[in-house]
Amino acid sequence: KTPHFDYYFFDENCSYHLLTLIETGRASLQMSEKYFYLVEPVYTVKDIVKNDLLESVRFRPSVETRYNHKYDLLTNQELKFFDAILDDPAQPVPAGVREKLVYDTAIDYYLLKNPEKALEEKENNERDKIERLQSNLGDPGGLLAIPNYTVPPDAGNPYFGHETTQVSLGYGYNNGQLGFIDMYYRPALRELIDAPVGYSAYSQVIFFSIHSRLYTDEPQLALHSADLVNFMALKPINRNRWHLSQKSNFGFKSRYNEFASPDAAGKVQFSGNWGAGPAFQSTRMGFLNNFVFYTFIDARGDLSSSLDSFGRLGFTITPGILLRLGDFWSFKIESEYRHYFSGD
Repeated sequence: KTPHFDYYFFDENCSYHLLTLIETGRASLQMSEKYFYLVEPVYTVKDIVKNDLLESVRFRPSVETRYNHKYDLLTNQELKFFDAILDDPAQPVPAGVREKLVYDTAIDYYLLKNPEKALEEKENNERDKIERLQSNLGDPGGLLAIPNYTVPPDAGNPYFGHETTQVSLGYGYNNGQLGFIDMYYRPALRELIDAPVGYSAYSQVIFFSIHSRLYTDEPQLALHSADLVNFMALKPINRNRWHLSQKSNFGFKSRYNEFASPDAAGKVQFSGNWGAGPAFQSTRMGFLNNFVFYTFIDARGDLSSSLDSFGRLGFTITPGILLRLGDFWSFKIESEYRHYFSGD
């Protein structure tokens, strides 16, 4: 009989069923029973380690991780040679250049740029370049003698990743008029400013968060926002690679963000937006390497009975700066320009 199980994204997912598979071999563990609404891969990894089920760990960096690491090892002279061989792998090797490292980095560049199936096509110019670079590389054994050539495994280890549920409490003022107690709950997964260890450093994935405020001047508990899904993926333009970053957000927002009055605090709209834009991060400028500069242009739509036309369409422009100081300190500054061309 063919095995079958129902799949649910948050709880009965692949991570959950891996736990049940382990329990089949050792029923006394009962690892899956403690999870109620969310089972993440990082939880499974931690449970396996905690129950002493792990014999060894083998780190296999992705092609992108390998490429970024090798690219940052190249000297300025080697970078010039790297750019030259991307156009013509038959370029003569300048003196003082670690040609094996440059060829190896260029091979990963093309592997990262092209899907595997595209490289299998008979008429593929970049596949031909990879073959010529591999021929130039020859025996890769000497690469291991290059200082720091091997990618450190700790930064990407999910075992060291942060917990995903977050609860926060704060106090503030809005426009110097209304004081409020700020309450926030996030069941999953992570925000852009969370510690990057064990996760993608430039991602934000939030599900079903609730952000409410208790206004103290005129006691009133009001919903500030409730995200069904809030996604952001920054892909900085650097290391000879060009990408567009993307973001999307769907959920409920308080109209108090637009009208600073107690009456507006109780008015809620459903909002959705999707956008893209560039992000920039230097890799060879010392302290400035800690900054990521980004800008998004989003299409946005709002629905609410408090709007005269019930709905409106527009766009937003969101510039921002992300600053990372080490593995555990992050700061983010954003501003937003919003314009509606249809509706209220």
